[in-house]
Amino acid sequence: MLNHKRYPAQILVLLLLTGELLIADIDPGGFQFTDGQVTVDIPFYTFNNQVILTVIVNDKVPLNFILDSGSAQAIFFDRKLASQLGIGFGRKIQFSGVGDNNIVTAYRARGVKLALPGVEGNMMGMAILATDYLEMKRFDIHGVIGYQLFARFAIKIDYQTRTLSLMEPSMYQSDGYQSLPVEIKDSKPYLNTSIGLNGYQNVPLNLMIDTGGSFGLSLINGSHPAIRPPEDAYKVLVGSGLGGNLQGYRGKATLKFNKELQTESDAIFINHREFSKKGKDNSRSGSIGNDLFKEYVVIFDYVNSKILLQPHKSDYYTGNYRLISN
Repeated sequence: MLNHKRYPAQILVLLLLTGELLIADIDPGGFQFTDGQVTVDIPFYTFNNQVILTVIVNDKVPLNFILDSGSAQAIFFDRKLASQLGIGFGRKIQFSGVGDNNIVTAYRARGVKLALPGVEGNMMGMAILATDYLEMKRFDIHGVIGYQLFARFAIKIDYQTRTLSLMEPSMYQSDGYQSLPVEIKDSKPYLNTSIGLNGYQNVPLNLMIDTGGSFGLSLINGSHPAIRPPEDAYKVLVGSGLGGNLQGYRGKATLKFNKELQTESDAIFINHREFSKKGKDNSRSGSIGNDLFKEYVVIFDYVNSKILLQPHKSDYYTGNYRLISN
């Protein structure tokens, strides 16, 4: 029997920004180092397991943005504030968000300047939400930044020291890391791996890497015959995305990055196939997010189609994840 429990409030997924922005609207923009560096280290803070960066918009004010590898386009939540910052609104666009609802409305903006310590992007594209669907203003969070950074730099995230490093893709050190190949599709990174679940030892997975997600591992029910909630799973409110609320179940699984790196993991089983039916990633099995990544130092290298993982040197166990081989 599946148990029905409420997911603890402190680890609810507050925000799942994996909506499918129309690919024709993706604008990589142009981030560059400002003083000839090949790497910069940027402090961040975390909110609900998400990486929050301070970004200066149009040389006017520092604002807080979520770093989201699953977001094809920078997103700004507050239409009124965008206008005050001199961001001009272009044509209306629509895209699908994860959750109960269908279409999210936004406005296209171009020519926005975004700056972080040591780097800046000029003539950047951005989607301005017509409504702050998630009411993020109350948490002092103003937007999302994703592909435009990941496409330009190799990005190292150390969740323990809360340091994000932007690096030239040819200039970073990879000794001591496990390297995993990824595929970049429609500006999003996907990892092929496997899982042990419901008596199956090596269920193939195609996971979107989503640093905008608070969760660790989420799986889409029915994407493989073995991908279903185990008997001891319990019902949870996973959280809210741009498309509304998301329901699911929580259980245990063994995630196998490769033969050397395997993790006993909490997993969220999504009740429906919202993730795949709204986009082009019909082979997708689920997503992997920050609640699992925070146990590693992670390097995202889109240019060379890989991510690199290095477990933290302290004991690898937080209650939700346990390293079982390395």
